[in-house]
Amino acid sequence: MTHLYLIRHGEAYYNVEQDGSGIVPGIVGDKGLTPRGRAQAQRLRERLASSGEIQADALLASTFARAWQTAEIIAPALGLSIIPDDDLQEMRVGEADGMTEREVLEKYGIPEYRVNPYARLAPGAENWGEFTLRVGAMFDRVIREHAGKTVVLVTHGGVVDSSFNVFMRLHTLRVPEFALYTHNTAITEWKLDAGGGFHQNAESDRESHWRLVRYNDDYHIRRDLADASSQSSASDREMNGHDS
Repeated sequence: MTHLYLIRHGEAYYNVEQDGSGIVPGIVGDKGLTPRGRAQAQRLRERLASSGEIQADALLASTFARAWQTAEIIAPALGLSIIPDDDLQEMRVGEADGMTEREVLEKYGIPEYRVNPYARLAPGAENWGEFTLRVGAMFDRVIREHAGKTVVLVTHGGVVDSSFNVFMRLHTLRVPEFALYTHNTAITEWKLDAGGGFHQNAESDRESHWRLVRYNDDYHIRRDLADASSQSSASDREMNGHDS
């Protein structure tokens, strides 16, 4: 039985920077985890080490700094080396990478993906459909390469959000009407019930499906959630589709 554990990175500098000063965090602009984000990841490591609740066969991580640093912190609890995977990256921001939010707003404007899912944040950036296709193809590849195993994926809120679109077979060319808010270092668990792989024929499809076991499991940092200002800032960016 295949299990996927998706873990969002700890709090990043972009999550807390205010007033348009935040650096858009692609591969260049990502400044990594804040001290609080490192502490969140350390608490997750302690939880996993003491509970043994995830017995993983592989640990994959986005190559963006905030996710990679999170994976480095929790890896000892899983006893695994980290496998870098570019396809676990957040939505790619193209030429906006490394610019401040204010600069992006002045030069390109901020796209409203719910109105126009084909819009791009900047030249070279992904639109919503391209991002979802990349994430779906990544899941398909990962579960084929690790069929019947348990895999931990350290990634971003947008990838976690897209897992719902992919596994529940929702519309992938536009942003869904519902909104998710995945907390820093929260665990989301998907289980593939017996019967086949990612895509099955009509007969086997009735026997096999993805089951959401848990979402936003973050009890290791519950007391941090009282700090609403940081979380509100992160939520606002996620709703606009250019953070996580």
